[in-house]
Amino acid sequence: MENKYKNFYKILSEMDESTRFKKFMLFMLAPVVAGYKPSSTITLVKKSSDYFEWNKSKEELLEELNLNYIVLRECSEAKIILVFNEAKLRERLKNKENKNFLEGLNYDLSLDIFEILLKLKERYNLYHCPHELGIFLGIPVEDVKDFMECTEKKCLACGYWKVYNNYDEAIKTFNDYNLVKDRVVRLVNNDNDFTNIVNEIKGVA
Repeated sequence: MENKYKNFYKILSEMDESTRFKKFMLFMLAPVVAGYKPSSTITLVKKSSDYFEWNKSKEELLEELNLNYIVLRECSEAKIILVFNEAKLRERLKNKENKNFLEGLNYDLSLDIFEILLKLKERYNLYHCPHELGIFLGIPVEDVKDFMECTEKKCLACGYWKVYNNYDEAIKTFNDYNLVKDRVVRLVNNDNDFTNIVNEIKGVA
C-alpha cells in the first residue's frame, strides 16, 4: 500500500501545509465524499500539523465536502473524529436490520442524528471502540454481529472490515472504496486543484 502511494505522498509533502492537509483529507474521506460510505473515523495526533490544520480550517473543509463531524474521543495525545455524510447516515440507520440491532443496544433512533451520535460517543468512551461503530461506518450488520460474537465462522476476507458473509458484495465494496481513493491520487498527481477533485468524485456512487 505504501509503495502504491509513494509518489502521491511525495507530491503532498512538497505542498504548503494547508493544501497538503486538504488533499490528504480528501484522499482519506474519498469513499464518504463519493457516497459509497456513510462515515469514516480519523485520528488526529495533537503534535501533528494535521491537528493544527484541522482546528484552523475544519469548517471550510467540511463545507466544501458537504460533510459533518463529531468528536468521538479526545485525550492529551489525540482526537478521534467521525466525519459523516448526514443524508447517507440517516438512510443507513433507517434500515430495518441496522435499526433493530442498534435499538437492542438502547439507541433511540427517533432522535435527531446528532443526538444519536452523542449516544455513540458516550459508548465509545465507555467501551473504547464499541462494535456498533461498524454500523455507522457502513459495515454490514451480519459481519458486525459475527465479529462481535467471536463467531467460529471462517473469515472470508479482511480489508476494510472482516468479512464473514456475502463475500462478492464485500469485495465489490472494497474495490469501490479503493477505486475512488485511487482517482483522488491520480487527480492530485496531475496537479488538479482541491475544488476540481471534489467535484470529480462527489456523489459518484
